[in-house]
Amino acid sequence: MGQAWLVLDLTDSAFMVGLVNAMPAMALLILSPLGGLFADRYNRRTVALRGRFFVALNTFLVVYLVSTGNAEVWHLLITGFLLGIAFALSNPATQTIVMDLVGRDRMVSAQSLNTTVSNIGTLVGPAVGGILIAKYGISSIFWLLAGVYGVAWLAFLRVPGRDPEPDASKGGWGSAFTQMGEGVRYAAGESRVKWLMFSLIGVLFWGTIQPLIPINARDVLEVGASGFGYMNAPWDGGGTARCDRNFRGG
Repeated sequence: MGQAWLVLDLTDSAFMVGLVNAMPAMALLILSPLGGLFADRYNRRTVALRGRFFVALNTFLVVYLVSTGNAEVWHLLITGFLLGIAFALSNPATQTIVMDLVGRDRMVSAQSLNTTVSNIGTLVGPAVGGILIAKYGISSIFWLLAGVYGVAWLAFLRVPGRDPEPDASKGGWGSAFTQMGEGVRYAAGESRVKWLMFSLIGVLFWGTIQPLIPINARDVLEVGASGFGYMNAPWDGGGTARCDRNFRGG
């Protein structure tokens, strides 16, 4: 949310807002299968910790650029892509470590709780960000974000981890790509997985309207940064309610 407002302020271009916001997604689409491979072959806690550390480091770099007034669009394009790389390589380990912690029997409830807490943050975060920008300037939201990532990394130090099964860590890159191919074939052949992936593709189209939101907030509705934050918040409320019901039912 803060990044979109910053890019709009720097360029006055909805296209650049969309392009900068798309950079992490590009890396995620390309490299996420490789992240899944890392989660299978290496200690998931180690992979997740290194990814979160790089995310925090990348965010502090953005904070420095924004706070000193040196931020330019090309900086945000590069840091956005680097952020996507970090998430792509570490998110599968972060998500699958839940199984290591709670076991298969409590997996659904634990994942529902995890998603609910995440969605609550997504619901509250834009509104808080809009207020911060309006009162303290654009750099304040990046300082807050850097602090959140830093605390998240420190908290993850307490998460236990375990080494992968002996057979999972064997083999070179040739066998690794073979495993990735087997995963793709399984997803294509398993109807439940295939249709789940197909339905998730629709989420990508949400990105086509995102650049329009700051433009409408600033130029059409004239509600400023705080209004932009409130406009971003409600869309995740439905997901939060659904996940909360799943958690209580699980």
